[in-house]
Formats: sequence, structure tokens, C-alpha cells
Amino acid sequence: MTTPPRRRADDWPTFQYDTANTGRPRRSAQTRETRGEQVSGDPTERTRWRFDAHHPVVSSPAVVNGTAYVGSTDGIVYAVDTVTGDERWAVETDHHVFSSPAVEGDTVYVGSLDGTLYALAAGSGRRRWGFDTGHPVAASPVVSNGTVYVGDTDGTVYALNASKGTERWRFETGDAMDAACAIADETLYAGSNDGSVYALNLADGTRRWRFETNDAVASAPSVARDTVYVGSNDGNAYALDAADGTKRWQFGTADLVKSSPAVGRDAVFVGSWDGNVYALAADDGTERWRFETGDVVESSPAIVGEMLYVGSGDGTVYALDRSNGVTRWQFGTRNMVMSSPAVVGGVLYVGSNDGRLYAIRT
Repeated sequence: MTTPPRRRADDWPTFQYDTANTGRPRRSAQTRETRGEQVSGDPTERTRWRFDAHHPVVSSPAVVNGTAYVGSTDGIVYAVDTVTGDERWAVETDHHVFSSPAVEGDTVYVGSLDGTLYALAAGSGRRRWGFDTGHPVAASPVVSNGTVYVGDTDGTVYALNASKGTERWRFETGDAMDAACAIADETLYAGSNDGSVYALNLADGTRRWRFETNDAVASAPSVARDTVYVGSNDGNAYALDAADGTKRWQFGTADLVKSSPAVGRDAVFVGSWDGNVYALAADDGTERWRFETGDVVESSPAIVGEMLYVGSGDGTVYALDRSNGVTRWQFGTRNMVMSSPAVVGGVLYVGSNDGRLYAIRT
């Protein structure tokens, strides 16, 4: 098959949109609501298509050049046509795929619980290389300047040559890593189940600082305006100085915070296992509003225009006014939505534990 064309400006190539995990496109692909148009609340009218993976889709989709890439617990990585919902290709691994794909150039990078990080041709799914970590890879990879960074459940961060899959460096934390790393200003930020957030030199993996929380950090850090935002299983969302790791503020919820924060112009949005989505002032962490769903919120929010999109364990995808948390619309699936939305061209792509990848008109 031919090499895919150059990535479009409004694509969603990686978990939480960019290497800093902000969840907010700089050039927002406007939704119908932000243009003043309306779409019926009837799910049959909002559904552009549904793709059946037949097993829970916890992985968050990447959407590039008219193709949605996503993993499934059946161990398969799928490429799906964003117009028709038809399968373009499928590549089988040897275990569940919780990892969210990252697309860079004409290559898709994704981990599997079989212990391998895969590099696949975006157009055909052909395997280019695989790197065996020896331990399950549940975390999502992040790609920057020819290097792929990913953690595994042994607690090791790997930096790999993106074209060859050879190891450049590794750094060992004290426990499993379940979430994506973030990159900003030549620094890699990573959370670990040892309860710490690490800042590593991007070039060689040496530690710059470490911040300790009181429980596992399964939330992917987000970085904006010299601040690292991250959740912890101790129930707090933290804001840390990106340069030295000192705490700027913390906000307490009533349960685990595994959701990765999305960062807007002056607010941070994050979900909690207490069932709420919180909007917090970016500068001091004061609560601006909260929205209560019917179950845990592990999905990481996406900000597009004036809207905030997020999934819930109650099986629903919510579209909220990001200024006040008022529901604009909601879309029900048949099981928990732990996957995080990607929004491209007025369409939201998200997986559900009902075994489907959904394309939903916004």
C-alpha cells in the first residue's frame, strides 16, 4: 500500500493530542456547537458509525489522515476508515492492547501486554520492528524528534530509536508504569506506581527531580505554562513546578485520580473515581465547577473550542460547556467508557468496554 499523506493540522496523533498531553489542540477543529449549529440529541443521529472490535476498547484512538488507530483487549490493533467505519487493517499481538497508539510520520507505535512495543506501517499495518521489554506494556508511547518513549509494568522508562527500535537509554522507577509520559522543554515527565512523578533529561534519561505523592501515580502528566499537572491514587490532583518539582498546589477529590488533566487557557479539567469531572483554576487549583456522572471517571478530557468532552464508567460520553460544566449533550454506550476522546473535524472518536469504537458527531 502507498505511504499515507502528510498529517493534517487538525489530526489527533497521540494520547491527549500532543506530546505534553494537554488534551487541547492549538488549532481547534471546531465542533458544530462552536459554529452555532445543532445536532439532535438522538444517539442514532449523532452516530456516524460504530466499529465492532467485539472486546472492550480501553485504548484511546489516534486519528490521522482519515484513519483511526486503536487497540482492543482482543490483542488486536485496528486501523479504521474515519468516513465509512470500515476496517483498513488489523494486526494481532499476543495479549491485550490497553496502550493508545501514537502516530508519527508513516508509523504507528503501540504497546501490548505481551511485553512488546510495536512499530507498524500506518498504511498497511506491516510490522517494522518490535522491542521486547520483557514485561507488559500498558502505557501509551510518546514520540519526539526521532525517539519513542514508553514505560512498562516493571517500572522502566525506555527511549528507543524510532526508525530502528534500538535502545538509547533506560531509567528505572520503583514500580509499574501504566500511563503515558509527557515531553516539554527537553524534559520527560513520568508517573509511577511507586507514588512518584519523575522529571528526566530527554537526551540521556538522567533524573532532574522527583516528587512523591501518597499513592500510585497512574495518571499521565500534562505540561503547560511551566507547570506539570497530574493525578494520584491518593485522591489529589497536583500542580508542580516543571523546573524543580516543587508543589504549587493540590486539590483533593474523594477517590483515585487516574484521569490525565486537560489544560485550557486558564483552567485544568480532570476526572476522579468519585464520579466527578472537575474544573480547577490553573494558577491556584481553586474549584470552578464540578459535574457529577454516574460512575468513575478514568477517561481523560478533551478540550475543543468551548466544549469539554469526557467518558464515564456509567457508559456515557458527555459534552460539557467548559465555562460552567453544563451538559450540552450526552451519548450512551452499552458499557464503561475508560477510553479518552479524540476530536477531529467535528467528529468525536472514543472506545467503549462494550467492544466498539464510536464516531460521534459533535
